Amino acid sequence: MSEKYNLLPGASHFQPFFWGQETHLQFSYTDTNMYCRTKVDIGDEFVTYVEMRPLDEALKQDLDAMASDNFTAPMQLFEKLPCDHRACERLEEQFYCYRLAASAATDLLEELKNLDPESDERGNIEALIDFNGEEKHEAMREIEKIIEGFHGLSGYDPKSGTIQVLAH
Repeated sequence: MSEKYNLLPGASHFQPFFWGQETHLQFSYTDTNMYCRTKVDIGDEFVTYVEMRPLDEALKQDLDAMASDNFTAPMQLFEKLPCDHRACERLEEQFYCYRLAASAATDLLEELKNLDPESDERGNIEALIDFNGEEKHEAMREIEKIIEGFHGLSGYDPKSGTIQVLAH
């Protein structure tokens, strides 16, 4: 596998692929863990994180048997592995909140642009834009907290783009 995709030296890797229009996935695994690097478009920026899940011997054998061009099989197997479902659901909720706030911000800015500068409504729209910005910022803080938790477990270093194997 090329250096570009080698997040975890000495591990086995699957080539990255797109899942839908917003998500890029890449799977890697060692003898004991499986990793999923996810890059998600949440509206006006991308968020990248790595989630790690424990791997048993039978599932490792299944992964070993998969062809490197079989993209969906590792994804389906990763979904079956034990994980913190509450954190995953919370992350999806926060992605939704962020996208909703980003969409509302676009709509409010468009509405503000079309208002007369002397309009009484202008102050209300500007207040809504400020409130919306706070909601977007809060959603991003929650996203960052959840992702920090994933990175703490997986050993992923966003700055270097690599995974350091941690003693668990």
